[in-house]
Amino acid sequence: MIDFSKNISWFKEFGLDIDTGSIQDCLVNKVSYSKEKVISYLKKGKRIASCPRELYDPITKEFLENSFSVYTDGEYYWIDVLPKIIEKYNIQLTNVFVKKIEELK
Repeated sequence: MIDFSKNISWFKEFGLDIDTGSIQDCLVNKVSYSKEKVISYLKKGKRIASCPRELYDPITKEFLENSFSVYTDGEYYWIDVLPKIIEKYNIQLTNVFVKKIEELK
């Protein structure tokens, strides 16, 4: 069973059943982590579910995908568009999650 308290990307702007708050609350001028390292880590996650639901950019409302997938590293969960969102915007992620990634060799 998914522990949704470890969910890092179900922003309310996506309109999904799970709401972890607004992306607006996560926008910062400068992130405190390496975007490249975090994006690389997210792309290596294991896909555990897919959903045939359209997703739109949570800021611009532009169309992103016809469907989305849920990925995990065994502890945290995210949707597959999170790397695109991190690349495009300065999103502050939870410190514990970022620390986990930064401590990897």
